Amino acid sequence: MEARRCATHGLVLGDDGRCVICRRGETPTTATTSSDLPVVIVVVVMGVLTIAGLGYAATKRLSGLVSSKEEPVAPIGPADGPATADVVAPAPTPTPRRQDDFPSISTSKPTADAQASEPTEEEIEAAKRTVPVTMYARSNCSLCDSARTFLKSRRYSLKELDVEASATDKVELLALNPAGTMPTFVIDGKTLVGYDRTVLNEAIEKAAEKRVAKKK
Repeated sequence: MEARRCATHGLVLGDDGRCVICRRGETPTTATTSSDLPVVIVVVVMGVLTIAGLGYAATKRLSGLVSSKEEPVAPIGPADGPATADVVAPAPTPTPRRQDDFPSISTSKPTADAQASEPTEEEIEAAKRTVPVTMYARSNCSLCDSARTFLKSRRYSLKELDVEASATDKVELLALNPAGTMPTFVIDGKTLVGYDRTVLNEAIEKAAEKRVAKKK
């Protein structure tokens, strides 16, 4: 007859129904037997299957959401009721640009014709003689005398107006130069107040360049 064993420690029981460890008063522990292994395996397999099922369901749901955003919604015809969505037209495919579409940058130098169109010094000097110069002046004006001498020495086209001899000329002077200082010049339609030989000559030269440019 097989001896009885302790359900807690798996040892042979004594006459008092306790094993050696039970007599020592140690805390009983549950013995793990090989019969528990199948249960553990089943639990692990069930956990793995559950996790895989949840992952598959989440992946399928995510792919369904993405495909629903990409697919255009077809319009509903009159027989099915009012349309609830517009048709999403596909974006047009950009046409690649050809090399001919890009403007070419010319690095060539100006041709001889372009260089020949620039006015020469002789043409400008000749045009300076044709620029109309009107000078508002009065007697006993040293600057007026100096300006008159300079303009005549260069053979410029000078028209002199004496504001003391003509009330009309004085009114014109005040309209151009409210201060009434003299000399005041009108060079090809532009007003120049005061006399400075360099400034006066530059103003006449610019007017001459414009005249030559218009002829070309």
